[in-house]
Amino acid sequence: GSGGSLKMHSLKVGDRVIIDGPRNNFQLTPNTPHYTLIAGGIGVTPIFAMARELRENNAKVDVYYLVQSEELAAFAPHFEKLAFNDQSDSSYQLHCDDKNGLFDFDALIEKIPSDSAIYTCGPEPMLNKVIDVVENHTKTHELHFERFTIATEELEKENSSLK
Repeated sequence: GSGGSLKMHSLKVGDRVIIDGPRNNFQLTPNTPHYTLIAGGIGVTPIFAMARELRENNAKVDVYYLVQSEELAAFAPHFEKLAFNDQSDSSYQLHCDDKNGLFDFDALIEKIPSDSAIYTCGPEPMLNKVIDVVENHTKTHELHFERFTIATEELEKENSSLK
């Protein structure tokens, strides 16, 4: 994507490589009164890990798993095992576009408590819709999202790690 593999293929025996640890710009903020997790497509991977951690810590959390059809909801059984709906202040909802139509993000934002942190990961159009709805709503929420592409400013940085 951003040229790293080209640099790797040009390495020779004896070249020195400086490696940093992994970055995580999508961490859960601890001690938040309420969490809202929105997963779309492959974005379910980090969202499920967050949901499991929050469930283990008895946090208040609502999870929305958005897919085109139920056949594509590979993580649905895993979410159901977390039993969010057994907890009165938490919930899990699977939304299938083919059965339920397009997801209503405006209605969701109306339901989310003002003190909620929103975490979302999924396809770019979904992320853009969530960002737009949150930014244009009267309630203020702490919004966190993860993109599948690197941010433009990161692409523009020179890769000086290889010497």
